[in-house]
Amino acid sequence: MLRGWIKRDFTPTPVCSNCSGKHAGMLAGTRAMNAPLDGYHCPSIRCRPM
Repeated sequence: MLRGWIKRDFTPTPVCSNCSGKHAGMLAGTRAMNAPLDGYHCPSIRCRPM
């Protein structure tokens, strides 16, 4: 949490997470490899971070 959030008694929501950015990157990488988008999040797909 950011100190400013704590000082303002802010409760982060899911929008504050960077997960959507990671998924956007995995989708873009999968698309760039011309791989099927189904299962892009599975460990067997090469663009999946280890």
